[in-house]
Amino acid sequence: MKKLIETALPLREITASSIEEKVRKGHPGNLHLWWNRSPIVSSSVLIYAAMTDEDQDSEKRNNQIALLKKLAHNDATAFEQATAALQNLKLPAIWDGFSGFGGIPLACEKLGVSAYAGDINPVASLLTKAVVEFPSRFVSNKPVHPDSDSTKTGMAALADDIRFYGQWMERQAYEKIGQIYPATNDVVTSAWLWVRTVECPNPVCKCKMPLASSFVLNKSKGNERWAEPVFKDGKIRFQIREGICPEEKESNKLGTMGAKFQCPVCGEVATDTYIKKMGKKHLLGAQMMAVVRSSNGVKVFEPVDEVQETAAAITAPESIPSGQIAENSRWFSPPGYGFTDYTDLFTNRQLTMLSAFCDLIPQVINKVASDALASGMSEAGGPLCDAGNGAWAYGQAIGTYLSLAISKMANYHSTICSWDNRKGTGRATFTRQAIPMTWTFVEENPFAETTGSFHSVVDSIAEAVSHLPSYREIIVKNEDAIEKAIQKNTVLFTELPYYDNVGYADLSDYFYIWLRKCLKNVFPDLFKGALTSKDELSSIPEHYGGDTEKAKTAYHGKINKMLSHFSEMASTEYPFVIFFAYSKADRMVIRNANGNISLESPLSHLLQSIVDTGFCVTAIWPIRTEKPNEKFESTRIAIVFRKNQDALPQTTRRNLIASLGRELPSLLESLTSELIDDIDRPIAALGFGLSIVTRYKKILNADGSVMNIQDSLILIAQESEKYFASHEAETNENHEEV
Repeated sequence: MKKLIETALPLREITASSIEEKVRKGHPGNLHLWWNRSPIVSSSVLIYAAMTDEDQDSEKRNNQIALLKKLAHNDATAFEQATAALQNLKLPAIWDGFSGFGGIPLACEKLGVSAYAGDINPVASLLTKAVVEFPSRFVSNKPVHPDSDSTKTGMAALADDIRFYGQWMERQAYEKIGQIYPATNDVVTSAWLWVRTVECPNPVCKCKMPLASSFVLNKSKGNERWAEPVFKDGKIRFQIREGICPEEKESNKLGTMGAKFQCPVCGEVATDTYIKKMGKKHLLGAQMMAVVRSSNGVKVFEPVDEVQETAAAITAPESIPSGQIAENSRWFSPPGYGFTDYTDLFTNRQLTMLSAFCDLIPQVINKVASDALASGMSEAGGPLCDAGNGAWAYGQAIGTYLSLAISKMANYHSTICSWDNRKGTGRATFTRQAIPMTWTFVEENPFAETTGSFHSVVDSIAEAVSHLPSYREIIVKNEDAIEKAIQKNTVLFTELPYYDNVGYADLSDYFYIWLRKCLKNVFPDLFKGALTSKDELSSIPEHYGGDTEKAKTAYHGKINKMLSHFSEMASTEYPFVIFFAYSKADRMVIRNANGNISLESPLSHLLQSIVDTGFCVTAIWPIRTEKPNEKFESTRIAIVFRKNQDALPQTTRRNLIASLGRELPSLLESLTSELIDDIDRPIAALGFGLSIVTRYKKILNADGSVMNIQDSLILIAQESEKYFASHEAETNENHEEV
């Protein structure tokens, strides 16, 4: 019997839910940064639709669609109804082999559905463990800290302990390193603004010239401030000027491409080539431009004094984690300027601070475990990595959440963090899926009331933990989905990495080195490597000696291997879902733009793998995470497919075209309803067309060759366009008659 997900979905509501799901207060995404998060609520809707038979009675089917709409709105009563309905069924386990931050396992948790998850990336594995594995182990606990409220239980208790021991850590860290963050006029300094420097290429000048993308400190109306470089006694100092900065003094950067700066003393130009050369000789420096503090909610900018310079001029600690930054200019600009190790991206004060917090993790684990024993928690149960649930495991769990706080702090405390002179706040290292080069940067005070303070980061994590579901434990493994030993009768529900769209392994090394410093003794297998495995599913050429074709071939081969393994153990009753990207290249190929047969469709490759490994496609649904845009870079889609159970016949291209012309219109009729927007209809039409195409084992062309999926998609698109054009003409004619 067909499931709801294979026939019709309220795509408007589901897509709106997917687009609107932001990392607001209490969202699990606040535990830590991850890229391309799978939205939780819309995934829950699709899981429910995949587990539920389509009712043949029209009124009951309308009620089913109405429930899906309520689920998309995250209606609590609707989720209770859906969860109760699913609990009456004997459902197979859902498998997510590319769990990322845990969005799909969390969606399973919201419905009380059994699942198991994994990811080859240890950072992703740890995040998923933190949201779906650990909570259920300690759901019956009360807070263990001495000042706890015994009425709190479950996730509220876990969050309460995270806050308490986070505050303890902050006090310990401040006692140790607080002196390197001196106050200004007895007022806590909130931030320091810096500019990178290089020796002027003019042999007569040779001053330490600033490389400032902006000298503007604040653009807030009525409180405009800027820093002016002034040369005196052989050195450049910065004077804080009031008012709007003259346009010609906003920056000494020339042009928008590369690094090209003009010396404010002699006028000589330091070219991008020169700056890179100096950087690779480790001759780029940094100088403080201004000190920032808050007074009654207003930012105050003060000149740098000797006290502030001395406090920042410290040596880095000896035991700092390191790791080489990937040589990939698409995502990493710093290596081109000599910043080749992740430790190069931090000031010595930032390295000292982050290391000080890391060094406290073993202490906090022991302290929590001791308090847990005193509160009556069991001494038995083993460590956290072995599914422990006693006092020692609880101490390690609190230590894990606080380690995530330290790793998250690294996102707010690096020399890549730029200053937003409009809002008067610092930006995080990752404002996109890359680490750019910054020339002016902000160093925030981790002990002040700022977005990146330890207190605020711990509080956001605790708030997120307090809202985590904890119905059942979902086991999470750090493993390669390609080699995974899959359980019998499994349902695949996962989001595949989109070719080389995101360099998860390379990017996550930025956080991995800090998490490893904190937790390598807690999760020895998870953090056994110096950096993350680069054997991820991707087509990043740099992982294959720079060979693009080799990278793509390896990507396709891994998907084929995974689907082949899965086919042997796949459920025969339920459909499966893979989230992927429908790209601009796919659209051009499928529309057969300009008759260019040399174009390659990534989606066609995936669909071909699905069909070749024994599955048939039953639907494709656009589940956007962003609003449609004119550039049309890509659309997130859900590919729904099933395991073939019967021997399939073969047919000819001519017969297929006849079948599409005869059967497709009735299927497409549902796409003209209010459930789906016009822009998404052509994508959904491909799924309905493939439900016809993939019922055949082979489709033979006139010359006897076998038609591939890419060719069939072109035929489906042509037939669909005819139908939609005819429908639109008929609709317009009816309107004119009215």
